[in-house]
Amino acid sequence: MRIYAPAGTVETLDRLLAEPRIQDALVEHRVLPAREAQVAPFPEWLDKRLVRGLHAQGIEMLYTHQRDALDALRDGKDIVVVTPTASGKTLCYGLPVLQAVADDPAARALFLFPTKALSQDQLAAFRELSAQSDMNVQAGVYDGDTPGPIRTNIRTSGQVVVTNPDSQAAILPDGFTIRGDPVNGTPPDDGCGCRQAGRGGNGGLWLFALLLLLIRWRAKPAE
Repeated sequence: MRIYAPAGTVETLDRLLAEPRIQDALVEHRVLPAREAQVAPFPEWLDKRLVRGLHAQGIEMLYTHQRDALDALRDGKDIVVVTPTASGKTLCYGLPVLQAVADDPAARALFLFPTKALSQDQLAAFRELSAQSDMNVQAGVYDGDTPGPIRTNIRTSGQVVVTNPDSQAAILPDGFTIRGDPVNGTPPDDGCGCRQAGRGGNGGLWLFALLLLLIRWRAKPAE
């Protein structure tokens, strides 16, 4: 049990930079000045419940990369969001999925994350926004730790299924459906671990398998 407060970020960096071995390994040390955030208004088509939910979280505007992502997905395009940590990438796919559910309760999405811990964290954030937006979205984690009966419920009635590339193999053969309709969207997070050695081929295989499944369902993936 930790009984002390962790050191601040600046203090920790200063200590590291003071270490001779670290100093010798550094090529350049630069402090970048703060910049004003670039923001954009919520799109007019965004459900008012979601706007109220964002306001409840203290979000009055979107960052420009979030608005660009929402507009591109609204137009049926595929996107890859590359921004620093804690820059709001979660809203880039969370909001479009919630909007899809608001437009059609039969819509559903498959969320892929490289680790179980990240899956749980993202599911909690997604549920918090949906609750604050007064939307009852059936979302759950489907992985190796999920009990059998819960897996069945998630596959048959889950609007948002959160899993990882390896566990996805158990979902893909038959898919998961609501009233016979196929999966609506698949946002991978952090490249689904494809940055790790040996994971690139694995990521390519599950994307190919998902594409085949969409073709079987006569779906039309975005170009």
